[in-house]
Amino acid sequence: MSDDDETTGASAAEADEPTEAAEPTEPTAEVDEPTEAAEPRIARGSIELFALSLILVLGAAGGVAMSARGFLASLALLWFSAACSVAAAIAAIAALWVRRRS
Repeated sequence: MSDDDETTGASAAEADEPTEAAEPTEPTAEVDEPTEAAEPRIARGSIELFALSLILVLGAAGGVAMSARGFLASLALLWFSAACSVAAAIAAIAALWVRRRS
């Protein structure tokens, strides 16, 4: 046997010995309990603006679909779609800034 086998054998023999079960310890960190002085959560986002954004995105998709159906005969529908997309993005960003009514 080599030196490595001897050390492995010794540790294996130690592993066969019964060990005492460790007693559960108390958590050392203090648990944050809710207090009456806790700050209220800030309600963010306006559902109405999110809904407006969704409607604008659907309108943009409809404009692209109608334009594609007409084989891009007119660019007006594409401009309408682009305008709806930009307005939807602005409405979605604004919805994050506007506080929700309680």
